[in-house]
Amino acid sequence: MKYVIKGPNTASGEVVISGAKNFSIKALALSLLQDGVMEYHNVPNNIDVFKTNEMLRALGAKVEFDAQKKYARVEASSIVNVLEDDTHANMMVFLIGASLIHKYDYVRFPKMNKGCPLGKRADDFHIMAFENFGVSSLESENEYVFKKEFPLVGCDIVLPYPSVGATETAIFLAAKANGMTRIFNAAIEPEVQALVTALITMGANIFFVGDREIVVHGVEKLHSVRVDIHGDYLEAASWAIMAAATDGEIVVRGVVPELIGAFLGIFNMMGGSVKRLGDDVLKFSRARNFIRPERTMVLETGVFPKLRTDLQPLLAVLAGVHNIKTIVHDTVYNDRVRYVETFRQFGLRADGSHDCFDNKCRFHESSGTKSMHSALIDGLDGELVAPSNVLVPTTIRSGMAEIILAAAACGITVIDKVEVIERGYCDLFNKLVQIGINITTLE
Repeated sequence: MKYVIKGPNTASGEVVISGAKNFSIKALALSLLQDGVMEYHNVPNNIDVFKTNEMLRALGAKVEFDAQKKYARVEASSIVNVLEDDTHANMMVFLIGASLIHKYDYVRFPKMNKGCPLGKRADDFHIMAFENFGVSSLESENEYVFKKEFPLVGCDIVLPYPSVGATETAIFLAAKANGMTRIFNAAIEPEVQALVTALITMGANIFFVGDREIVVHGVEKLHSVRVDIHGDYLEAASWAIMAAATDGEIVVRGVVPELIGAFLGIFNMMGGSVKRLGDDVLKFSRARNFIRPERTMVLETGVFPKLRTDLQPLLAVLAGVHNIKTIVHDTVYNDRVRYVETFRQFGLRADGSHDCFDNKCRFHESSGTKSMHSALIDGLDGELVAPSNVLVPTTIRSGMAEIILAAAACGITVIDKVEVIERGYCDLFNKLVQIGINITTLE
């Protein structure tokens, strides 16, 4: 499906954000660690949730999902240990395997259909976690097979990098293993903390100790609970950028402001304005007294609590439309700044770079390869204009960045394959209409 956006627009209105995608799909996988009925509230209706539900059904779980009520119910007492169909295999396959290996001597599941093309993803970190627990792995072209000879025993796991996915895999493996597990250099992102909280309510013994260390004392059995999905702060940040980039004003409901503190400070520095109207309500707009920074801004992404890598394409939009010279240095993924190619089509001066700009990260070329992991944003060439060609988004957030630019630009922008963007945003078309964006669809 295509979005056709005619600009320029001034985005104004109110949006209720959906449940967090990155937590909801992992929370659904928790159902495989127990034999009762799990209930989930504020579940977003997006493609990744659909795929996760379909995988659970393929394993024999009974899944009820009401998109209108944002409610899911999963009963997983009669599940199997082999996932044959790879149609819906997403990033949850390792968590599914980590859940099932407690119950079966072996598990088999397809390799996941990769998410957004951001660069190298560390599947080997997940495999290392399995092997540390004494589980052998066999990898073929299309699938993984994990086998155990004895029940899992707690161990020490040292992650080479604080990978969110690998941390969660290790936690799932440790939750029902015999004895104590220590996970060093663990990720502590909000979705990891939310997952740990849910597990604790299920009866798990998990503690955050020191700096990036998680201790898990395995338990024999976990029980079913209700899980409430928090609001998606990445969606909230997207509407903030939309408001500031189009000189509009958007009230966002359902957000946990404390989860986007690192973003809000930068948002203000780049010409945004935020006001808190309630416990979970923020109003975003463009700052009326904004003074453009004289020096080049440097945005460096990193693991939580540093700036989230997902936010960099969106903040790069604000840098461009507000004519702020900005360097974006992504230390999380080695190939996430390809959006600069699309930015140029809107009239922005933007280029990619292999440089780390005096703060060498793991993608520095001394490692033997050159990674395009930095972006240089240098404002506008004239006015923001719609591209003459049809755009095809490659990632969720760069696709949303294209929508924001299209809303602010003069002319008509056509964006194809918007399903890529809708992986991370529920009811996106209607929300855009709701805030006054001149948008239609084409098949």
